[in-house]
Amino acid sequence: MISEHGLVSLYRGFWSMLCCSVISRTVRYAVYQASRKKDQKDDDNSSGYDIWLYVAGLSSVLVSTPFDVVTTQIQNSVGPYNTLSITKHLWEAEGILGFFRGLVPRLLKFGILGSILYFPSSLLKKHISELFYKTDVE
Repeated sequence: MISEHGLVSLYRGFWSMLCCSVISRTVRYAVYQASRKKDQKDDDNSSGYDIWLYVAGLSSVLVSTPFDVVTTQIQNSVGPYNTLSITKHLWEAEGILGFFRGLVPRLLKFGILGSILYFPSSLLKKHISELFYKTDVE
């Protein structure tokens, strides 16, 4: 690959991947902050926190999937394709659904990884807060 297209071919799809990451994290942060503010008005419960984390993650997956599909197409293409030509080709060949190819596995991955990463950290946070912030003095 390097001998045919040069060192630049290793960075194919970099800009669309960067765009995907920025948009994904921006949407996740915005949805999470907006929903936390709404939840804090109701009352301060941790179950609402869990739900809003999940909603924020799902929102970022839904918004970033089209960018991820375009990035994957650019990285797998042979020839001088760019983001615009790949996007145009996907739209003409598959329509809007072509941009959401692989959405279900991404959503499943998010759900499984979110559970694996969140629950141990929430248990650790709970035990640390109980250990260091006891209100009962004996």
